[in-house]
Amino acid sequence: MMASRPEFFWLLGLLLPVVIIMISRYYSGRKSLSRIAGLWRTDSFFDLYMVKSFFISLGLLVFFIFAILSLAGFPGKEYPVSYEPAGTDIIFTVDVSESMKAQDIPPSRLAAASRIIKTVCENTPDGRFGVVVFKGSGIKMIPSTEDVESVYSFLEYLSTDLLTSPGSNIRSGVETAISAFPEAEERNKYIILITDGELHEGDMTEIASQAVDADVQVYCIGTGTPEGARIPLAEGGFLKDSAGDTVVTRLKEEGLRQLSESTGGKYYDAADSGLLPELLKVAAGTVDENESRYRIEVKDRYRFFLVIALLGLFVSRAVKVVKWKKEF
Repeated sequence: MMASRPEFFWLLGLLLPVVIIMISRYYSGRKSLSRIAGLWRTDSFFDLYMVKSFFISLGLLVFFIFAILSLAGFPGKEYPVSYEPAGTDIIFTVDVSESMKAQDIPPSRLAAASRIIKTVCENTPDGRFGVVVFKGSGIKMIPSTEDVESVYSFLEYLSTDLLTSPGSNIRSGVETAISAFPEAEERNKYIILITDGELHEGDMTEIASQAVDADVQVYCIGTGTPEGARIPLAEGGFLKDSAGDTVVTRLKEEGLRQLSESTGGKYYDAADSGLLPELLKVAAGTVDENESRYRIEVKDRYRFFLVIALLGLFVSRAVKVVKWKKEF
């Protein structure tokens, strides 16, 4: 059980001088009592004085210790709290690896991604949008914004030449997208991941876990076909591997479906004619309109510690005020 405000534990160090003062006052009181009571009543008075001093000091120590613990913020029981999202944030996460040049979805996989992004932005007037691109690593190109014109302007320059790092690191792309959402806002958080699913780095299970922890749903759009296509080069011809064979890039659906389903999202095929209507429902936040949204809150246990602290203070004052054996 970790305290959320551990800096208050330093106050416990102040108890040492408090204990020293209590001990000093105890012995000072004994001397004063001896002078007032006289030798013939000293033993009787000392017994009462010692007992009362002990309980007064104990009560004060309990008060100080538990008052400090109440400030430290120990977590208590977790409980769900329903809330109504204030809007929708969408981070488009686009694969810009060389395989996105393939033309099995005309005019190309990347051009299809651009068309999808523009259509969603045009038909979601109340949304906020951001853009992340990835190859070997993910880069945030546009932070979450209501300015869709900045998204449109970026789409004019969307190409596989944006990044030079090789590969297709879906994990890095999704991690970058998760970090692109504004913090501490109760909004629908969606990642629309547009890729052919050729996962060269990162594990889908681990990526999904990170998204769930951040309360983010991932909707994957698979670009390409299972049959695959060749990757055209700007200078003509097609990309070849180190052995001189023509590279054929294919859509890998399985991992994308797993990622979507694990985060509460859904997988779509970019070639599906029903893609855009379904995607617009997601952007409008009407896919799960009958489903309540919850966040987990943790109760602070300060009341428990504060009650004990006040009980200690009460005992200390009661012992001091109440007369014992009608003497003191």
